[in-house]
Amino acid sequence: MDDFTATLTQIELKGGTFTKQLMCLFKAFETSHDHMFKNYIQSFKDTWEDGDELDWTTLLDRVGEKCKSLHEAGTWKDKDAHKQQIIALTAALEKAVRFAPTTPRSPKSEKIKSPM
Repeated sequence: MDDFTATLTQIELKGGTFTKQLMCLFKAFETSHDHMFKNYIQSFKDTWEDGDELDWTTLLDRVGEKCKSLHEAGTWKDKDAHKQQIIALTAALEKAVRFAPTTPRSPKSEKIKSPM
């Protein structure tokens, strides 16, 4: 739920308001990295979009319980392992580029001594 709170704060900082609490909640929940959780949220969103009544506090309570049960079951996925690997490789590449020479060397720029 800490990610959720942080996302709501980001929405506020970007000028988003909470006059439409459900939409803000859906936007925040969609940032999750857990596919099972996102499917759970999507089912609520689909039902709401089909015209069923849904109170934002009820959604928040149910989502809190779902998060708790996923964590207790050990099935919550914080981040995709592939995405984490890509991020690590990108960071390593950026570090390597920082320490690389600024002017590329070409074979023609250096004198090659022949063994004669």
